[in-house]
Formats: sequence, structure tokens, C-alpha cells
Amino acid sequence: VLQQIDRAELLPWERAFVSVLRYTGIRKGEALALDAEDIDFATEFINIDKNNVNGRIGPPKTKASKRRVPMPKPLVSVLKTYMEQYHSGTGILFPNLRGEHIHDCTFWRLWWNIARKIFGDDPPEDFTPHIFRHTYSSELVRNKVPPTTAMLILGHKSLATTMNVYTHLGWQDIDTEQINNIFRDN
Repeated sequence: VLQQIDRAELLPWERAFVSVLRYTGIRKGEALALDAEDIDFATEFINIDKNNVNGRIGPPKTKASKRRVPMPKPLVSVLKTYMEQYHSGTGILFPNLRGEHIHDCTFWRLWWNIARKIFGDDPPEDFTPHIFRHTYSSELVRNKVPPTTAMLILGHKSLATTMNVYTHLGWQDIDTEQINNIFRDN
């Protein structure tokens, strides 16, 4: 699916929005609440301190949801291009056509346009912004980011939520070499 996303002919804001979800695991409402000032290119972090619920900006979902999320290099590149070429550099990062925060009905229409660009006329129903949060969580743990660090980045209150709800690992993720190294005779 990630290769399909990379190959899709997305508008700059669509590419930037999908990249924010893909490379940070933040919630849809958190991404839609972002202002340009929340993007810190100097430290390569995104400040998450608000949430968009149907066009209204309020506090984050939970106390733990207020956080700073690292921006990997591919995201830094996409956001710099988007902000330099297609965004004024101030105000709402992903505004509607009137320059306001996006409401849910508008968002979902825009989202299914993105999905059709990626998958064609019959996108999978489970391709929602939230799927990136699950994928991101699994990738963090699969790549040996400590689960407690993943919990903080994702803004979860409990480790159980990160590991039991968001992280999806299978037999293919077992690193037998790592296990063998634990018990290797010296």
C-alpha cells in the first residue's frame, strides 16, 4: 500500500496530509488542527496541542495527547516543499477553500478522492486516516523503538493501548537471530 501511495498522483496538500499521518501516526483531528507554527523545522518536531472536531478546535483528546512528535526526513522534505510552494507559511496547515478549519463532511469527501487516486475506483473501506496510526505504531515497535517511547509519541495514556490495540505484529516479525544471540555460547 505504501508503494501505491508513493506512486499516486496526489495534489501537494493531499501528499502533505497523507505524509503527516504516515510518518507521525497522529490522529486525523490532530493533523487537521495543525497550524504552520506547529511545524518546527529547526528541531524536526511537530507540536500537538489541539484537536479538530468537525471544524472546531479544542484541546487534545487526552492529557497525554499533548506532545511533540518527531518528523522523519521524508516528512521534513514533503512539508518544506508544501509550505514553500503551496502554503503561506502561517495559519492553518490544511485549510478548506475559505481558509478555515475543515469540517468532517468536507474532509471525508476529500479523503475518498485521495483513496481513489491511490486505489482506483474501488478503494478499500478500511482505508481511513486511522489506519496510519496502527501502521506507525507497529513500525515503531517492529524497529525496536521501546514500547514506552512509542506510547509517548502516540499520545496514549497507557502502554496497554499502544501494545494491545495499535501494534499489530505477527510471526514474520520474530527476529530469530536476535533470540539466538541472547543464548549464544561465548
